Amino acid sequence: MAVAKHFAQRGVWGVTPYAFSSSSSSVLWTALLALIFRVTGVHELLPLVLNLVFAVLGLVWIHARLLGRVSPFGAFVALAAVVVFPPLPVVMFGGMEHTLHILLTLCFLAAAADVLVDGSEPAAPAGLPARSGLPRALVILAALLPLARYEGLFVVFVVCVMMMLRRRVSAAVALGLAALAPIGLFGAVSMGRGWLPLPNTVLLKGVTPTMLETLTAIPVRLAATRPLAGLLVLATLPLAAAALRRGVIAERDRLMLWLFVWTSLLHLQLARVGWYYRYEAYLLVLGIVAVAPALFARTPAAPPRLAWPVLAGYRLAALVFAVACVTLRIPVLESVPTATGNIYEQQYQTGRFLASAYAGQSVTLSDIGAPNFLADLHLTDLMGLGDIEVARFRLAHGELTAAEADGLSRERGARIAVSYERWFFTADGVTRNGIPARWGEPVGRWAIRDCVVCGADTLAFFAFGPAERDTLSKHLRAFAPSLPAGVSQSGPYVSGPYVANEPEHR
Repeated sequence: MAVAKHFAQRGVWGVTPYAFSSSSSSVLWTALLALIFRVTGVHELLPLVLNLVFAVLGLVWIHARLLGRVSPFGAFVALAAVVVFPPLPVVMFGGMEHTLHILLTLCFLAAAADVLVDGSEPAAPAGLPARSGLPRALVILAALLPLARYEGLFVVFVVCVMMMLRRRVSAAVALGLAALAPIGLFGAVSMGRGWLPLPNTVLLKGVTPTMLETLTAIPVRLAATRPLAGLLVLATLPLAAAALRRGVIAERDRLMLWLFVWTSLLHLQLARVGWYYRYEAYLLVLGIVAVAPALFARTPAAPPRLAWPVLAGYRLAALVFAVACVTLRIPVLESVPTATGNIYEQQYQTGRFLASAYAGQSVTLSDIGAPNFLADLHLTDLMGLGDIEVARFRLAHGELTAAEADGLSRERGARIAVSYERWFFTADGVTRNGIPARWGEPVGRWAIRDCVVCGADTLAFFAFGPAERDTLSKHLRAFAPSLPAGVSQSGPYVSGPYVANEPEHR
């Protein structure tokens, strides 16, 4: 939202309005927000509205896709599973690009499965080799999918490999080039501005496994996302039956199962899972759509069904899996109001405070989203998502040291730092990086209750120098009456009587 706002208003693709930054893992979503912001003005509810639209479109698409392949009851169960398992309401309230990514993934893989089954298409898109035989819609979807999220490359890669296995090399090459060209162009622009070819969010949050991790990563990450593990089991059962007996499931449905399995394994090896299930949400929806035709086969007029005893056992396993997942999802769904409250009470209030007291000033932050959306700041980002110097340091050394954080902040003239103290220490209290000694005691702290989504329940405000400490203390005291009731402010300089530069408080 911050990048989209600055691009719409000032033509700057960055988390601040002062410089370019490659900080969004979804070029397409950010560009879409910027386009609408440009036309309608900046509205905070827009991401939620777009998520609702794309979620509904996704459900309509799934219903249309399954209606000819499964029974009406099966279609209903699949749609309910799509709502509950990712879970869709949680993904929507995240306000990010995941519902768009889900819809594009489903459309691309369904179109790819049709092409793989049919073998060829009569019309070739302009600019592609005439013998590629790719429908224009598939090429467009291949170009959009990685722009929605870079994990879209996993999906396109699996499809390209399957095309090559079917000796459609030119089609595979054309599809791969269509997927790589847009993100390659954005990477070239990024490098021209002194940044890296991939967004910092992708580089810092991605996974580069070692040989040992290659053997252990998938089981560990499957354990962290049990619904995906269950769907993978349900997907492999009909594939195993099909290996023993041809015609058990239709070829298109079998291809969708294979596409789901291989994409999931690739994602589990090279990307993250967790954090309110948003990283693997597209895989969960894809798995449900892929498994449903085998689980709820229609009458004999439709693709052949599994033998009755096998199908009965298969449905029983699916029922056990569904009950377990729903049980797991109830606490997650219940946490949505608390999580939205966390963001409002902590991150949104930080943005309001900085906009009122430090607009246009240089500050150091550990969480940059809402503060940079609400306030125009000169930024030092301790995590490196919006700061190329910090990102390069973290990529080279793993963690930002206290000396580096202090040096960058002072070199850039930062007046204050807003960070989680807990991020500087391990759970046993042993210093990991350590708060820079020159930062001293926090001037103030904001604490929220029932923290389920923020980095920590307490946010600390540091000032660089006695004079700045006095100024920060006055700003925090003045802002305190406007804080929500769920936020408590504390600290030696903001609680009780305080006299500027009083010796006992130094």
